[in-house]
This record gives sequence, structure tokens and C-alpha cells, in this order.
Amino acid sequence: MNNHAIEMLKRRFDNTCKVFDNIEERGYVNLDISMPYIKVLRMDIAQYLMYLAASDFCLTSEEVDFINRIVSIDYDLDQMIDYINRYDLNSSNYKNIVPLSLIIAADEEEYGISGVGNPHPIALYSLYEDIGRAIIGIDGRDTYLTEKNYKLYLNELRYYLKDRGYYIRLY
Repeated sequence: MNNHAIEMLKRRFDNTCKVFDNIEERGYVNLDISMPYIKVLRMDIAQYLMYLAASDFCLTSEEVDFINRIVSIDYDLDQMIDYINRYDLNSSNYKNIVPLSLIIAADEEEYGISGVGNPHPIALYSLYEDIGRAIIGIDGRDTYLTEKNYKLYLNELRYYLKDRGYYIRLY
């Protein structure tokens, strides 16, 4: 993946962070969350990317660099491996967890004010889809397990959104 494409994904992520900051300021989502929504989004995306990167049981410096660049963190390879192990992100159970950021977006859409700054859950799903697709094969390694986990995770997000009345077009 070229630098321009990565920069475009980074910009989308940063714009989504701004929207999540606005959601919290408006106060329409009534979830009992002890951290700022922008940190929830950053953590969800970082963990998702770490989950995918660890899918092939080999975390590479290319994957670490990509994750650091997208979510603006500064982990080295060992720190990221420790984080993955501490939070069990290489577990098959991870794919069954709906990220809190998607729950926030769905609640804001349902109870909030529509319009500018509203993170439609489908747009957030699209970000997960595109960022996940970007990390697959970034290190030039075999992608079978990573692609499998990518598809399983996105299926879980689609099921959640479908239960909330949103439908994702499959290509």
C-alpha cells in the first residue's frame, strides 16, 4: 500500500475521531463509559488492527508501523506483542465482540440529531472495512488467516448492524 493511500485512511480515521469528540460534547448517547469517546474509537481501531495483524501468528514491523501511523500511537514491536497478549487479541473470541465505537455510533444515530458530525454506523463500518483491508498483506506474508478473520469480524459487525435496522451491501 502506498503512502498516499495510507494517508487517506489516516485522514478518515482522524475525521471520525473529531466526530466522536462532537458526539460526547452533545451528550445524546447515554452509555455508561468511563473514558472519552475518542479514546474508545482509537482503542477499538487499534485493537482491531492488532487482532488482524496477529492472525497469522507473526507480527511484523510493517504491521506495527501501519497501526502506529493510523491510530497515532507509538508502540514498538515488543510493546505491541505484549498488548496483544495482555488483552487476548489473538483469541478466536475477539471476532465475536462488537466494538464499543460502533455501539456509540448506532446509539447516536438512533437518539441523536441527524446531520453534520453524525457518525452514521454504516460509515464507521466502512472505515473498519477499509482499514482492515489495508493491513492485509502489508508485510508481504501469506494472508489466508488474516483474510478469514477479517471476513468473520466484519460479518459480526454486519449482524449487529442488521439487528439495529441497518443493512450493508455486499460486493
